[in-house]
Amino acid sequence: MQECINTTYGNQTTASLSPDSHHTSGIPILSTFSKISIGTISSFLVLTGFLGNAVVCFIVYRKPQMRSAINLLLASMALSDIVMSVVCVPLPLITIIHGRWIFGDVVCKIQAFLVEYLTSVAILILFIMSGDRYMIIVKRRDKLTAKFAKILILLVWTIPLVTSLPPAVGLSDYKLFSDHTQCSLAVTNKTYDMSFLAIKFTLSFVFPILLTGYAFSAITNTVRTNSFRIHNHPDTEVSLNIAQMSATLGFILIPMKTKLDVDVKFKTRTFKTIMLLYVLVILCISPYSINQIVSNTTGLFQMNRDTIFLWIAFSKSSINPVIYFFRVKKFKETCEEFVPICCRSVNINVLSRRRVNPSSLYQVNGDQSIASISSTI
Repeated sequence: MQECINTTYGNQTTASLSPDSHHTSGIPILSTFSKISIGTISSFLVLTGFLGNAVVCFIVYRKPQMRSAINLLLASMALSDIVMSVVCVPLPLITIIHGRWIFGDVVCKIQAFLVEYLTSVAILILFIMSGDRYMIIVKRRDKLTAKFAKILILLVWTIPLVTSLPPAVGLSDYKLFSDHTQCSLAVTNKTYDMSFLAIKFTLSFVFPILLTGYAFSAITNTVRTNSFRIHNHPDTEVSLNIAQMSATLGFILIPMKTKLDVDVKFKTRTFKTIMLLYVLVILCISPYSINQIVSNTTGLFQMNRDTIFLWIAFSKSSINPVIYFFRVKKFKETCEEFVPICCRSVNINVLSRRRVNPSSLYQVNGDQSIASISSTI
């Protein structure tokens, strides 16, 4: 006999499901065509999210020369995307197709916890990568070694437990609303619940997102300033790649002679890739995160809106490996090594070594200012 206990949370009704419960009311019955369409799109997200990110992890694992600090962080993000694609995406899909939640209350809470947890992990990884670019380009210090990156990765996977685990163990809760396809974070009007919601939203989203945005802004201003310095010191032996670095970020390209062989444009491409991942997080995760706090504050949980924002957040896991492939040359070259020669877009014998060393130096201007550039991707 199936058992479903309805409780009121805010202005909405939630269903507390027993482990063998198979009922979730309010989910619309879809036509066969709609089920096939949704199933096809979702299967594509799962496959691309799993296979694409698995290749990234495999490359970093198999290729020692790919184990730079930034690549280790990218592999860690890819691992979080794999878990998101394999564990979190299929369950709401099955619920939509069946018209009811069939996995029980415990699985629902676990899935909701993973969505919150993995989202926080991805944001923190981007925060660390932007901090690394900030230290290199703005502060002119290269401190992020592969060993230090492993310590940061351990912290990244530990810290989000502080904000994601409490609802699973009694502080606030992950609830299944009667017309939803998965559990969502739900808080009462009690002071400690609302305080927890504010702290969680600030620490796991607002704080790292704003700091990452500040880092990118400072980097952009530094590049602009350096381009002006080059313009004011035309006789200085500064690499043409510094001017190219400014041009790739949308500034004026200043042609000049060069004697240094530092590939600054190579570094800028790393920065632009991280910034692209940051924009993707803003577009995909922001609607979901903001909707969580708005829904809990107002008590207005709407299935259509919440489901759309959830699937937008899921799509990030499938888009990330596409960005890695097209933006990170070393990943693309390594992928080509595993493709039959007849099918390769370019002929690649072995993975080329970096053209610059992790601690390469270059002159910024005539007053002998020195900047350290880190070789990463």
